[in-house]
Amino acid sequence: VSGAYSISKTSDANYYPNDPLLQQNAVTLDPGAIYLGATSNAFTYGITSIIEKRITDHWSIGARAQLQRSPFYNPSNIGLYLKYDFNEHWSPIDTPPKVPYLLNDYNDF
Repeated sequence: VSGAYSISKTSDANYYPNDPLLQQNAVTLDPGAIYLGATSNAFTYGITSIIEKRITDHWSIGARAQLQRSPFYNPSNIGLYLKYDFNEHWSPIDTPPKVPYLLNDYNDF
């Protein structure tokens, strides 16, 4: 279980901060040609659950579920995995289990 509270503040900024001529042209066309700053705050939380079971001396099966919540980002993922242990001798499962990690947990389909 995790939680966080964040506060952020941005200042007003020119449309073209690195090019005064373009900024002047933008102000000529629209006197309000700036990005307005803002202040915001948010509370976020998440929970992760992992379970793993050894089925032979070398093979384990497991599952992982993760839920995260914030005002503009709400990923959830569930994964099942099968692991092979190359050790010659039986070894106990780590606590917490070492779960294969996601290479990319955001996909825009």
